[in-house]
Amino acid sequence: MKKKIEPLESYIEQLEDKIVQLSMKHKNLSNNFNQYKKENKLLLGKLTHNLKNPIGVIYSFSEMMLENIENYNPEKLIKYSNVIYNSAEYSLDLLSTFAKAVSLKSDDFKLNIEYQNFHELINDIVTGFKKKYTDYNILLNTNAPISLKLNFDYSELKIALENIINNAISYSTSDTNINILVSTNEQELILSIEDEGIGIEPKYISKVFDEFFVVNTYDVHQKKSLGLGLTIAKKIISLHKGSIEIKSESNKGTIVLIKLPIKKC
Repeated sequence: MKKKIEPLESYIEQLEDKIVQLSMKHKNLSNNFNQYKKENKLLLGKLTHNLKNPIGVIYSFSEMMLENIENYNPEKLIKYSNVIYNSAEYSLDLLSTFAKAVSLKSDDFKLNIEYQNFHELINDIVTGFKKKYTDYNILLNTNAPISLKLNFDYSELKIALENIINNAISYSTSDTNINILVSTNEQELILSIEDEGIGIEPKYISKVFDEFFVVNTYDVHQKKSLGLGLTIAKKIISLHKGSIEIKSESNKGTIVLIKLPIKKC
């Protein structure tokens, strides 16, 4: 029995369909590539702009010290050295933040998920902040259950939560509290980070996760804000199949509500 031969018109139609599909695929790839180039150009522009000042400060103060080192008393040397140190620290933090923002955009980025203790993560973060911001006199309170476990990437989720808590500290005045509260139900972990800071006007809440969006260029402690911390945090939490929501009022503080799925191994 001879094999049935399809009409030439049928082959042409199939070929045309494949050409259309390939054309659409090419168009989508081209659009994605152009968007990627646009976002990277914006990132590099922001990076260059924000690095100019601290690097300029480092250069200027180093030059002054080297030219007149014999004329400086110890107090002045310490003062200038602190200026250089703070500028260098800001630059390194800036580079680290930008590197993380870029890496999260990559198609190759993957989480290292493990079933582990969530209390250890929270304790690690809180201990780090207490050491770093001893002069701020802001009390960090937490109630994370000691035995609570779930699936997450320790290092990445730590970055996300550090960015959120850092924001809470940055926009809180001295002698206030930040409460890090954990609860669970059968499906999810609910993490609430509540501060008593300056808050956010309702009209800005929908924009706070946008790249480089800042309500105030400087926080209440006169440190410059980049507007990438919450963007990074949301992306990492989304990769964990979780959600993040912000509730806030001006001069009444902010609540960041994070939900993460609980799945036992």
